[in-house]
Amino acid sequence: MSRTRWLLGVALLLGLATVAAPEERPPEERPRWEFEFAPYAWLAGNYGSLTVKGHVAQVSVSPIDVYHLLEDGNAFAGTGYLAARYERWSVFSDSLGGYAEEGITERIPTQLCTLSV
Repeated sequence: MSRTRWLLGVALLLGLATVAAPEERPPEERPRWEFEFAPYAWLAGNYGSLTVKGHVAQVSVSPIDVYHLLEDGNAFAGTGYLAARYERWSVFSDSLGGYAEEGITERIPTQLCTLSV
């Protein structure tokens, strides 16, 4: 009698397990095209010197100067990562671009006068 109850219990558990099994779904189809875009910030300085026909001009723009140029609207910068995938093929671009309107004043002596540039 105990063996029959034990087999009945096992059969009942197996029956419940098959009823509770999740139904099989077909795999989800991934889109053929996938795009990814990630903007980020990059703030750098500019240091050095310019020489034109023996005349030297020093350039020193710190990162805080660049920030003030951006804040005042005299500069613009953009950086970002863009990727596109089609099935197993992919292409990406990691780009940095912008402009800055820096102003310097340099005095250049000539034979006739002194130029202020």
